[in-house]
Amino acid sequence: MGLFAGKYGVSAWEVETPDFTGAVLFLVNLATCVFVFREDFSPLFFGEDVYVAESADIDEKLDFIAAAHKLTVREREVLGLVYMGNTNPDIAEALFISVNTVKKHIRNIYEKLDVKSRSEVIHLINARNIKNDEKNRI
Repeated sequence: MGLFAGKYGVSAWEVETPDFTGAVLFLVNLATCVFVFREDFSPLFFGEDVYVAESADIDEKLDFIAAAHKLTVREREVLGLVYMGNTNPDIAEALFISVNTVKKHIRNIYEKLDVKSRSEVIHLINARNIKNDEKNRI
């Protein structure tokens, strides 16, 4: 029987392994899509509460920084909108003030926070650990 199978190119020693290349590429592409569009997929994994917690955490940080650096209420509002990535015209439209007034508020914020750019403001907010700061003040 073995000679008969050998005649047709079948060998007991040559076992074909399945090719998983397609499946691996599919999984890599799926993982890439989930990573790239993680904000779109996050409700599937985390639910809506994550956004509420993040928003509350950021508001706490902004309030803490505003109090620590003696920002006015309006400067605190501008700080929040700057943190969210809004441009000066967007901030002016949202707060019903002129663009020049927004620029003045931002200059005041920079001076009080001792920073020179929006990226420094955002870094300052993101680097702030409220719990450690409150422990250090006591």
